[in-house]
Amino acid sequence: MIQAYKGLLTKDIKVMKNYYFLGMGLILLAVVGGGLLTKYFKEPNIMAAVMLMVLFAHIMYIPLFILASLNIEAKTQTWLHNPNSAALLLLSKLGSALVAYLFSICFTLLLAAAVYFLYPSAEFYTLIQGSLLTNTLYMSIAITFVTIYFAVWILFYWSFFHSLKNVSVAGALRWPILILFWIIQTIAGNYITSSKWFEKIISIGVIEADAKWLSIDLEVNQSSASIGMNPTVEISLVHGLIYTLLVIFLFYLSAWLIEKKVEV
Repeated sequence: MIQAYKGLLTKDIKVMKNYYFLGMGLILLAVVGGGLLTKYFKEPNIMAAVMLMVLFAHIMYIPLFILASLNIEAKTQTWLHNPNSAALLLLSKLGSALVAYLFSICFTLLLAAAVYFLYPSAEFYTLIQGSLLTNTLYMSIAITFVTIYFAVWILFYWSFFHSLKNVSVAGALRWPILILFWIIQTIAGNYITSSKWFEKIISIGVIEADAKWLSIDLEVNQSSASIGMNPTVEISLVHGLIYTLLVIFLFYLSAWLIEKKVEV
């Protein structure tokens, strides 16, 4: 199984190598654009803000990478003739996307460090409370969890969409069905998360953590304001467990949908 996964992972990395370079190219393009704007307006804060936006843009990195990889599989149809399980195939997609993501975000952090040393006088850095290095690491970890969570939802919706192709009645109405399902899922999710019983459940196993890294102090015309959260934030271990179980459930449900499509 391990050897099969290594083979699939290597194959996905090779197939998606152009997307690696595309991502790096877009980052460099943003940096060059930010540098030109910084030079033109003589405002170092522009470059610092550009790097922060590039960092947060990584929230959509793995979902978009996964979507591109799945669409390539749908066009080539090579997964139809693969003897491995759908779960292993999807895990390979996630693995290759995670490898690309780690290279990309590390590349971004290196560029951000270079920008910091090139423009140390930028006032933008002083707006963020606490240690800049610690805050950047916290943000990177949070972005990583969020992008993986979104990626698993992409896996599910892609699998659900393609599985409808084999349903005679629903085949021609896949997009309306998908949109309707998303609306129902969103409403149901909002209802559950806002319910009192859910709030009681997630109140179990709560720990407090420093949240200064989520705060930014602004000062305009001698008036100050703070954007962000309280100095401490409550993190529910049960809440995290629920999301972890949801990710696992969606992953295996996606694999089941793909295997059902292959069998039909």
